[in-house]
Amino acid sequence: MNTSEINVGVPKTYQKDTFFQDLAKCHGINLTAIKLDTIDFFLIELSDFVQLLPVKKSCNCKIIVIFNKGEEKCVTHVINSGAAAYVKKNSFQIYKALKMLSKYKIYIDEVAMNYFINDYRFMKDREFLEPKNITIKEKEVLQGLVDGYSTYLALSKKLGISEKTVSNHIHNILQKLNVESRTEAIVSAIKRGWINITR
Repeated sequence: MNTSEINVGVPKTYQKDTFFQDLAKCHGINLTAIKLDTIDFFLIELSDFVQLLPVKKSCNCKIIVIFNKGEEKCVTHVINSGAAAYVKKNSFQIYKALKMLSKYKIYIDEVAMNYFINDYRFMKDREFLEPKNITIKEKEVLQGLVDGYSTYLALSKKLGISEKTVSNHIHNILQKLNVESRTEAIVSAIKRGWINITR
């Protein structure tokens, strides 16, 4: 993805902030004032969260909420309120979120993901049935993702299979659950109570 070809809106006060100026310069991101009919993404800090809902209701852009250390636990509230991503205030993480959101519907920083999973520990939607064609090994892969084995290498070592096999399992899981990313697959499996939350 060429980030210079997308329009990333930020509040006007952010444009003079050194962090956002460096973000634009280092990663070639085109930061603009908020014009709801022209931006693809909207960056906002958690401290300005009150602005999130009015913007979400009036535009189709994807909202990326940025958090500082100690604010990870707000992730579920932010995502449930309509944000597409929740990422640490780090230029690389924000750039990564922009790239991921060009392919997927949702992206959560790995640090905040643990809090997101814990928030869903007891929230299981029993109205959904487990797909009959999901395999035991695919459920083990999902469980591994929830337990923090986030890379193909880590999962392959845990499960005693090759990285290629892990990749194939994840591809099949996404198709069977009709989702586009591992994050969505994890959320879907947790809500339906198919896997255990051990953290």
